[in-house]
Amino acid sequence: MFVDKTQNNPKTEVANEKEDWQLVVDYMHHSGKYSKVFSNQEHDSVYVLGDGFGNIGNLIFTMVGYDWSHVRDSSNSAIKRMATKIREITKNRN
Repeated sequence: MFVDKTQNNPKTEVANEKEDWQLVVDYMHHSGKYSKVFSNQEHDSVYVLGDGFGNIGNLIFTMVGYDWSHVRDSSNSAIKRMATKIREITKNRN
């Protein structure tokens, strides 16, 4: 019988969180490795998934603008959502 050892494994979860965080930094931080790759629309579609300022939504975002601390202060679940969106965008480009 196959047992998926990655399920509920704290070491795997921490590794995945670090990988997700690094991906978000690489694409979303102004000095990130791939910070200039996304169009404004792609960048914004990832940014609104953060929750550092709470759930800002598209309307609020257009009034507030971009602030790294919204990304930096996001919860682990929001970082996972952002990383998932980044992977989706980059996969669709290839």
